[in-house]
Amino acid sequence: MAYSPTPEWAHQWTRHVAQLEGKDNLPTITWLQSNSRRGSSGHFKYKRNVIHISAGVDLADQQYVLLHELAHWAVGGHYHHNRLFFQKLWDLCPLFDISTEYAMRRDGSIYSGCVREALKRGLIDPVRADAALAHREAILEARRKRAARRRRKSPLQSLLKKATPVGRVNAQPSSRGNSK
Repeated sequence: MAYSPTPEWAHQWTRHVAQLEGKDNLPTITWLQSNSRRGSSGHFKYKRNVIHISAGVDLADQQYVLLHELAHWAVGGHYHHNRLFFQKLWDLCPLFDISTEYAMRRDGSIYSGCVREALKRGLIDPVRADAALAHREAILEARRKRAARRRRKSPLQSLLKKATPVGRVNAQPSSRGNSK
């Protein structure tokens, strides 16, 4: 990965969202480009007004991640993946030709607020919402199990922890060679 200039389309999207929101404090965008990673990720630093994008090779994913971070910028830093944030994201998606399918695939399995707001707007049906929330819960449960396994110590680790440390028993300085 290497820092590279932010693509012009990203600047255009940022200016468009700023115009829609009536904001003039455009965020700085840092762009880290990968030539091997498919997916992208990003985060918005509210106090610094900076959007960091780690861009993968998939343009559609780059675009969605930027729009996701622009939604954070639009609502302010106090709304982290809550109802207001997802309202803003769902408002922006159709304006930038981001499909409901893609947004649900990208964020629906991670954030329950994404699913709830899509259901409220009629973008998905209740059966699909239930399936998405169940899938999200299965992912969270798998994460909890992995974390619990990592916290568990093996019998060997327990024995090693109880063992006496190797080293000097008497840490007092030697007086050898100091007297005449």
